[in-house]
Amino acid sequence: MYYALCKAYFSLQKITIMNEQKKVIITGASGGLGVVVTEAFLKEGWKVIAFVSSEQSAGSLPANENLEIHVADLAD
Repeated sequence: MYYALCKAYFSLQKITIMNEQKKVIITGASGGLGVVVTEAFLKEGWKVIAFVSSEQSAGSLPANENLEIHVADLAD
């Protein structure tokens, strides 16, 4: 369901930017919804800067050249 919502969003946002890759920052990227949103943005060709809470949780994200993972505890 979340993937369908992301796909609908992307289909409404067809903006072409010449020579510039679109970027997004996702916090909580290794959680259930975070993984789905991260995968949706990657599938659409976006550069994703993903924040996860630990090195272990980073393993739930797909390997992709457009994915940049940072470990940061944002809970406090």
